[in-house]
Amino acid sequence: MRKIATLIMILGMTASILGQDKARDYGVVDLSELAGNPVRYDGKLVEVTGEVVSIKADHRRMEVFDGRGKVLIWVSLENLSEAERRALIKEPVHRVSVFGRIEMRGGRVGVVADRVLALSATLMAG
Repeated sequence: MRKIATLIMILGMTASILGQDKARDYGVVDLSELAGNPVRYDGKLVEVTGEVVSIKADHRRMEVFDGRGKVLIWVSLENLSEAERRALIKEPVHRVSVFGRIEMRGGRVGVVADRVLALSATLMAG
């Protein structure tokens, strides 16, 4: 009986650890709203969407632009795996949704990405 209780406890702990990423609550924020009041969002988990302007040669940072609001932000890719970063380079990615934490660096607002989702052309048209 004690072995079963230990097994249940281990399974419960494993499920909670694996579910932590899904438990994160990313608030959807428009880039123009973010640029207008970056201090309000500093440190918060957000989802932002924009056009990829550039990816730095070391694959650790990219620039994302919102044409409607004329806003350019940096996105740190350092928390992504090497495979995830290379996938952004390998495929022609034009529009992305970035999930991560807002940070201010050097007076500029940016996102430290936990995940970057490439949006397909069909999603862009809709």
